[in-house]
Amino acid sequence: AISASFAPSNSDFVASNTTVNVSTLVFASSDLSVTKTDGINSYRPNDLLVYTITVRNNGVDAAPQVRLIDAVPASLENVAWSCVSSGGAFCPAAGGVGSISQLYPNLPANSQLVYTLSGGVNGSPASIVNTATVQLPNDGTVVATTPANLSATDTNVLDFLFANGFEDATVNAASGSFTLPSEALRSVLDTTAVQVFSLGDSNGEALRVYGRVLAGVQEFALATRDASGRWTLGAWQRFNAEPRLSWTAIRSGSGFVLSSAELR
Repeated sequence: AISASFAPSNSDFVASNTTVNVSTLVFASSDLSVTKTDGINSYRPNDLLVYTITVRNNGVDAAPQVRLIDAVPASLENVAWSCVSSGGAFCPAAGGVGSISQLYPNLPANSQLVYTLSGGVNGSPASIVNTATVQLPNDGTVVATTPANLSATDTNVLDFLFANGFEDATVNAASGSFTLPSEALRSVLDTTAVQVFSLGDSNGEALRVYGRVLAGVQEFALATRDASGRWTLGAWQRFNAEPRLSWTAIRSGSGFVLSSAELR
């Protein structure tokens, strides 16, 4: 409310005053960004792709009513995702299936949200393109300082080369175990979820372990493939010591087929 008044210095003028309510639109200037990667550039048919999507507000203002959109392509199936927040941000939902569309009522300055989205490859397209976008409110009340950072795309082409520095293991007995070298892995892991171990059986690759580091804490997740060839990424786990992967298998012909696995 703005008030104005006039007080005359003599009788030649009449005193006057008025009050007017004025609406002022306040703009939030926020350095918003989204990044997306699965840590690889290519894939194999029926592969499992695990993406890390990070939404950040680097300041200076809080950003209200912004939304993350990730419309997964038809080349991915059985898609599931989870969300972890820090810096005062809150995940509207801890997890879900399919595409992501999450509205943040208020994204504080210096906060971030980290999503893990996994899905199995449907068929063998020449490439798989997946884009994550941060949408600003339509009323223009949020201004992004770097608009180019509001979208991130990850592309994988058909031609997988496994080159993460770790050897694949093969099931060659009814049971077995492997201790993950978490101390050695810490130096090469960050917020991006990447594959750190693979276990194959007589049917091919049967199991993977993914690793990441969030807020200085190392986490691992177990991915398994069922009899139909579909992959499923399990929950992220934290361990006080180096985790041990244990498995059992059933003899099939001249080899073994994985029947169960546990990370503990």
